[in-house]
Amino acid sequence: MVKVPLYQESEERVALRPEYTETLVGGATADAFGSAIGKGLQSVAGGMDVMADAVPRAADAR
Repeated sequence: MVKVPLYQESEERVALRPEYTETLVGGATADAFGSAIGKGLQSVAGGMDVMADAVPRAADAR
């Protein structure tokens, strides 16, 4: 059976905390979760909107 280590409080530690986590930073940005993809697709949608307006006008001009 797997044995999970128990972290015990000592004089050197203030709280119960696993070792080697002092340098970890939890500062995730929106770009880390793919917001740049959504922003790019928003630009594509804007371009398609312009094209959707221009195609009927080009067809009428023929």
